[in-house]
Amino acid sequence: MSLPEQSASTPRLLLAGTFHGALAWCAYAIIETFASGLWPLLTGRDSVLMPWFWQGTAVLFAAFAGVGAIIGLAASLILKLFHGRISRTTFSSAAVGFLSLAFSVNLLLQPELQRSDLLGAAIGFLLAVNSGIMIWSPSWERRFGFLGGPFTASLLLLVAPWLRRTLFPPDTPWNEGTFLPSSAAAKWAALLVAICLIALAANLGARISKRIGSQQGLFPRPQFMMTFLGLALMGAALGVAFNRDAPPALPQSSAAAAARPNVLFVSLDTVRADHMSVYGYERATTPNLQTFAQDASVYDHAISVADMTLASHASMFTGQYPRRHGAHYQPSQPLGQAMPNVPTLAELLSANGYASAGVVANYAYLHPLFGFQRGFQRYDYRAPVQLFDPNDTFYLRNAVRRAADLLLPMEQFDRLCRSAGEINSEVFPMLQELAQQKNPFFLFVNYMDTHAPRMPPAPFKDRFPGRDPRMTSQSYYATVKDVMRQKRHLSLHERESMLALYDGSMAYLDDQVGQLILQLKKLGVYENTLIVITSDHGEAFGERDLMEHSVSVYQDQISVPLMIKFPQSHEGRRVEETVSHVDLLPTILSVAGLPLPQGIQGIDVRQPTAGRSRTVMSESFRNAMFVDWNKRFNRTESAIISGTMKLILSTTGKRELYDLALDPDERTNLEATTKGVATDLSQQLTAWIKAVAPPAQAQAASGRGNIQRLKSLGYVQ
Repeated sequence: MSLPEQSASTPRLLLAGTFHGALAWCAYAIIETFASGLWPLLTGRDSVLMPWFWQGTAVLFAAFAGVGAIIGLAASLILKLFHGRISRTTFSSAAVGFLSLAFSVNLLLQPELQRSDLLGAAIGFLLAVNSGIMIWSPSWERRFGFLGGPFTASLLLLVAPWLRRTLFPPDTPWNEGTFLPSSAAAKWAALLVAICLIALAANLGARISKRIGSQQGLFPRPQFMMTFLGLALMGAALGVAFNRDAPPALPQSSAAAAARPNVLFVSLDTVRADHMSVYGYERATTPNLQTFAQDASVYDHAISVADMTLASHASMFTGQYPRRHGAHYQPSQPLGQAMPNVPTLAELLSANGYASAGVVANYAYLHPLFGFQRGFQRYDYRAPVQLFDPNDTFYLRNAVRRAADLLLPMEQFDRLCRSAGEINSEVFPMLQELAQQKNPFFLFVNYMDTHAPRMPPAPFKDRFPGRDPRMTSQSYYATVKDVMRQKRHLSLHERESMLALYDGSMAYLDDQVGQLILQLKKLGVYENTLIVITSDHGEAFGERDLMEHSVSVYQDQISVPLMIKFPQSHEGRRVEETVSHVDLLPTILSVAGLPLPQGIQGIDVRQPTAGRSRTVMSESFRNAMFVDWNKRFNRTESAIISGTMKLILSTTGKRELYDLALDPDERTNLEATTKGVATDLSQQLTAWIKAVAPPAQAQAASGRGNIQRLKSLGYVQ
């Protein structure tokens, strides 16, 4: 059953070893691709495969094959020198042995080991030992050779860590353990059953393989069959995944609704106003929006109600402050509570004849679990399947990726959400259909390109100087954690690199928003469309040792852009009055000629306040993940802005007062020297907090599926 070494030439032996090494690692790549990429498509209807997933997968397969080939070549040299019995199974065993060792070592290097990881590592070491004994013992090979196949070994290696993380995640403050089995004993029993089933199936497959395939020769036929079987399985998975229902029909037109203007609401995730050239930034980040500003009202002092996506969008959709609607981080809901059962903007417009559709890139916090789909006839919140999930580093692809980084810019495959161009590819056909109808439309579009990790395409990636190509998404997130934990300060070089990429992402986003506006003009609906462009919150880049968002109510977090182009208007003007997210719903409904529902806390921004200083509020709620990083985040912050004065109160007792006209970067705290103003604003803010009615009851939104989405965007770790 074996082929002696003397019967094969050295080149053929080396070629066989190289082949078996590549085959074993590619077999593992097929199983891993199914587990990490295709499984979400089979188990949910809110995932989508983007072209870059397949491009990255092709690169990964080539990298896996290359690593396996190198290992196989080395193994064949060792076997030729020290072993006299060379056969197909000898090379296969060597390849599987090295693969198993590599997987176990990678698993043990995880930053936070789980007990299932130890089981997976133990399986890997046992498979490596089994492969080693098979090389030297024909009798052992006959008994336990069924465990040494590349596909069988790959399944056994992945089963424990994958099942534990994907189907049976450990109970945490983020997870209420709603999936069965719920008990630890049942979960471990399920793992053992899965391992036994794989082993039994492999044993049966080996028996069948012996009947249909010869064991002679250095190159296998049954393995080819298994490879094709694996590829066929992937193809079948894709067929099921792409078998989607047709989009629902839009409502029929009505004479009453046809007279109203269309509404386009554009939300730019994580855009701070002071990095937009339309707001005076020195870099030309928003030339298209500057052109758009010639037809629009640009609000120079637009304030976000909060420093997080969920709270700010809920305020845009309800006209209520977060303290009223309750859709934010809550002690009982650390990931955030869903919107209460109050009328949303989409529901109000749809009830009055609007055809309502939404396409969003932020698939986590704009997910239906939080209530944002209410009122939309079509709502596309699909999440792209990730190639490199930062929370699933147990896959060998992450280690192989580090090797591939030396040859290719692999950060292009670190995408977490659909790009603006990919969002527009869904929006444009939808917009064309909406424009052809007689009734008005409400189209909500959310872009996320300025949210980390930032992946603008060329030439925007290097549009502005300072980007360090060595700063990958992994190193970026490691830096964020270090700075937030106050282990170190953000260096000037790191900040310049981050800002170069942020500004490049802004320029790309501006380009795509310009394409959207151009599409409106091509379809002939630009003039009769109310266009609202704003952002949910800003972003910190090391100021006060703060990074990203959901961290404070400083201006870098809550000073956002707001541009409104009113129907049949080309009046380009700048508005100095302070406005808030809560003003958007009443403004849109007023322009549409619709009554306001009860409980609205905003105003129509077209209505002057007769010279009175407008007072607006903003809040930063306790973020449990950041509290785990640093106890300084164990607080809630509230801000009141009246005219140019801004007061910040913290539940830690801190009070800060700033004059934004003289000190826009909030460097000089005037609380000690301007006590009268500080006291007056403090009393107003305290009275407002006490007077706000508690939020209506809303369903929990921290189910296991949404936890995975929030983890993928960095909201949970």
